[in-house]
Amino acid sequence: MRTGAAPKRVLKTLFGEDGVQTLDDQEHHHRKAMFMSLMSREALRSMREITRKHWELAVSRWESEDNVEIYEEAQEMLCRVACEWAAVSLPEAEVKEKTGWLAAMIEATAAFGIKHRKGRHARAKAEKWMQELVVDVRSGTIEPKQGSTLHTMSWHRNLRGELLDKETAAVLPILPLCACACTEGFYLERICI
Repeated sequence: MRTGAAPKRVLKTLFGEDGVQTLDDQEHHHRKAMFMSLMSREALRSMREITRKHWELAVSRWESEDNVEIYEEAQEMLCRVACEWAAVSLPEAEVKEKTGWLAAMIEATAAFGIKHRKGRHARAKAEKWMQELVVDVRSGTIEPKQGSTLHTMSWHRNLRGELLDKETAAVLPILPLCACACTEGFYLERICI
């Protein structure tokens, strides 16, 4: 049984209350299979290539800087990587805002007090953003690459063959974005040590 397995504070910040971690039995396996379909060798190779490209762009930009705040710069770069990999459009004017949301969600996972509330607030904003994207994909306003995270999750169907409601579908793209950022952040930590 997964019900109650994840701490409530993690559900309210990182995983989402309707995430795969809250499901049991066939529902869990069905949703997990969809997530795992996004982790093919080709998709992971693509993530590595996108990451390498953004590292190279960042390093070339940093070479002309007197001072680089590596933690903040890396968060922004990883947000760009995650969005590009997931086929989520990220206008330059929104990079800092979206980076702040993902960072707050990751950092608030086990936090208490103000930091946790900030993560919950960021989660709510990110879910609203994702809901708008899901609606845009389903209406044909935007057409992400087939097989991409945004496309797959927008069109995912439950065991009854019904499209997920936009609130549940909106929870889905956030976790891979955070996972991508966390995974690449793990490697960043290894590089900086």
